[in-house]
Amino acid sequence: MTFYDGKMFPIKYQGGIFVASYGSWNGSPASGALIDFVSLKADGHADMDEIFAEGWLNPQTGT
Repeated sequence: MTFYDGKMFPIKYQGGIFVASYGSWNGSPASGALIDFVSLKADGHADMDEIFAEGWLNPQTGT
């Protein structure tokens, strides 16, 4: 995970957290292989989360 302090993405992403999810090796069905974004409240606590990027997980093979 990393706190985003850049300016490349829209303002809604500034000051939030990007979280890379590799997934589990034995989950059924397989999950993960995505990047989540977590916005923060003014007091620094987590607010909402959303999938920022996905599509690397093959649902047929789980890889």
